[in-house]
Amino acid sequence: MLYAIAKINGKQYKVTEDQVLTVDRLPVAEGKTTDIKDIIYVSQDDNRLVGADAKKATIKAKVVEELLGPKVLVFKYKKRKRHRKLTGHRQVLTKIKIESIDFPGKKKEIKKTTTKKTGAKEKPKAEQEAGKKNEAKEKSQKQDDKKQDSKTAEKKTATKSAKPKETAEKTTNKASVTPKSDAKKGQKKV
Repeated sequence: MLYAIAKINGKQYKVTEDQVLTVDRLPVAEGKTTDIKDIIYVSQDDNRLVGADAKKATIKAKVVEELLGPKVLVFKYKKRKRHRKLTGHRQVLTKIKIESIDFPGKKKEIKKTTTKKTGAKEKPKAEQEAGKKNEAKEKSQKQDDKKQDSKTAEKKTATKSAKPKETAEKTTNKASVTPKSDAKKGQKKV
């Protein structure tokens, strides 16, 4: 992969070919190309250039458009002096597209093309038959699972209907015990 680290308007950017960057304003009109010569580092696979060797490289960039950045609010405040000042600022930016990175010893990159396979659309008959058998097995397993689910659901409903009867008996036993305690609570202390 080919990339370079370039210094543009005092800031360093990692750039690759066909990349679109937004940088601080450049003194170049829209649609014109510019050469960036302040390059710190260039790398392409095993080929690396640093220092004086990197200075030999050039980056060609085309100015796509000039635009304003996001608004930044500046609020100045001095306590106990009733001094408050609010101002806004929008930085002027330039959008550039990196067209090429040229340096001595550059290798041309080969773009990979996709190849389409023809004749592989249809599956052999043996695979089709195996697929049908697998589908039949899956259907039978699903039916077995449904039967088991219905049996477990019946068991759960049977146990739920039996539990409320037991709880009703228990509550009647508790009810017979509680009036004695209520009698004690109802007595007044003198």
